[in-house]
Amino acid sequence: IAWLMATERHEHARLIMTRRHDRRLETAVWQDLALALRADDAAAIDAMLASGAGLSAGGRMLALRQVGRDAEAFALALRTLDAPVSSEDLAIAQQQYVQLRRFRPSHITARHAASRRGALSIARSGVAVRHAPGVDGFGLALDLSHARYDSDRLVTRAADGRPRADLELFRRDSRSDVALRVGVEGEADDELIYAGADWALRDRRGRREVSVSIGYGEPADESAELTLAGRRERIDLGLESAIGDSAFARLGVRASELSGRIDEQRLARGIRTQAELGLRGHRGSTAWTTSVTAENSTYRRAERLPVEFVLSRGTTLDTVISEERTSLTLAASLSRGGLDSDFPDMASPRFYLIGGLGHAWPERSFGLQLDAGAGLRVLGNDELGVSLSHDARLGGRDLQSDTTRLGVRYRRHF
Repeated sequence: IAWLMATERHEHARLIMTRRHDRRLETAVWQDLALALRADDAAAIDAMLASGAGLSAGGRMLALRQVGRDAEAFALALRTLDAPVSSEDLAIAQQQYVQLRRFRPSHITARHAASRRGALSIARSGVAVRHAPGVDGFGLALDLSHARYDSDRLVTRAADGRPRADLELFRRDSRSDVALRVGVEGEADDELIYAGADWALRDRRGRREVSVSIGYGEPADESAELTLAGRRERIDLGLESAIGDSAFARLGVRASELSGRIDEQRLARGIRTQAELGLRGHRGSTAWTTSVTAENSTYRRAERLPVEFVLSRGTTLDTVISEERTSLTLAASLSRGGLDSDFPDMASPRFYLIGGLGHAWPERSFGLQLDAGAGLRVLGNDELGVSLSHDARLGGRDLQSDTTRLGVRYRRHF
């Protein structure tokens, strides 16, 4: 500047001094923003956003996310990716795009799964489309599938299988989830029409969540007999909270009524409660959890088993649904990105591994649970995934059958 003044280039010197002054102002605003973000001072952040002076695009994105204005943050991230002002803004825009893209899914999935639950074998194939076209998080989902049932012990009335169609309207962001859905399964006399709704709310830091889920007339799946002949009305209440840096707790309650699929004769009404306490963390790109879960279910059953559920000579009320059951399970998991996500936030390959050991009363039986899966990128913005799960009962007089499932799916994001 001194050289410019000495050579009488006053306008050039004035321009440089103005730019330096602007940078000093930006630095002060950035420091104030950093303090407000750390203190979670919503009033101060709102004031900075309202003034708009001195905030870089990256800083504005972080501020918008902090106060829950995800749609504006996502729109700004898209604009910044197209025309970044600085490398810092570009890095923040890329990070925020990945985080927010999970709440705005656009993908098509083809899948096939083969499972066996006791004497019942199920083969289900389907295709699903999920698309949120705008920045506000609203979207539609359509899921079409067909299931075939086979058993050497149970009567499977749906000899040709059951087609199923689900339609869902949803909106998601980092603070809340809302979904409304309707569906139909089966044909002619076996047709079942159902509906449901989900709602969840999270705090600013994502450390606490409360959720409600309602289902009316949906297909039941508590046992093989219920899968073939049952329907369910239910309401689920859930609460999850982080405790400190690594501990967490989950509480869940379900009230449900089970009845016949066709004649709607009531089988049972009951309450299921679940409490989980655990630890979680990560090392590099690998996340881990370990937890202990206590669960109790109590049903007030009909005096006699409805005729619709008598699918074999050995079918009883106890084989269809237990009157009371309590279990305690110790579980652990490792994962890198997981599978089947609405938008992958981890490079390929991705995997998860879950193992659990439990004990159930009054059956006095042990249970072993294994669940694993892996996925990799094939052509770019896609994922080919394979999963395997097995739930085995060890000893005792447990009336619930072992369950095994093998699935493969291909998902393409667009």
